[in-house]
Amino acid sequence: MGNGTELTDYLQKVRQRMEADGFRITEDVVYDGQTYRYVAERKRAVIEWLGLERIVFILLPLESVDRGRLRELSGGCFKYVRKSSSTRLPLRLFERPFCVPVAIVDDVDAATAEAVRNEEPPRHLGAQQMPAVCALKPRRLYYFEGTPMYSGVFWDYWRRIIVAELSP
Repeated sequence: MGNGTELTDYLQKVRQRMEADGFRITEDVVYDGQTYRYVAERKRAVIEWLGLERIVFILLPLESVDRGRLRELSGGCFKYVRKSSSTRLPLRLFERPFCVPVAIVDDVDAATAEAVRNEEPPRHLGAQQMPAVCALKPRRLYYFEGTPMYSGVFWDYWRRIIVAELSP
């Protein structure tokens, strides 16, 4: 990445927000050959879901990212979230994980930004994943802006959390 100060400032700001909102931050988590700079996790009981809401942000500073690389990283992050769960019961019964892999780059090409904003994230039974890209130079945050037919009621809620925690 270009200017290390921009990255350091962004990570510090995001970390402060997340800690204030009840996220537990773990630094430099290694999983399946990939090092995640920050893994931020918040669990809390949600009556409406009859179980735990588990939101996991995984922040990865990268030199660059494209659509294929983001999908690959997102899949690895989702596997990490599933493997790191303390609940061994089937998803949906007691825990609903929401995984947000965040690629942090200086800038992103238009095609990748468009794909992140418009392509529906992978579907999972009882869990969700929504990759995001934070472009530091233009100070833009990209994430899925649509609403899938499945689980549509939750997506606005999750997008508000993403914007609140990750905005540059």
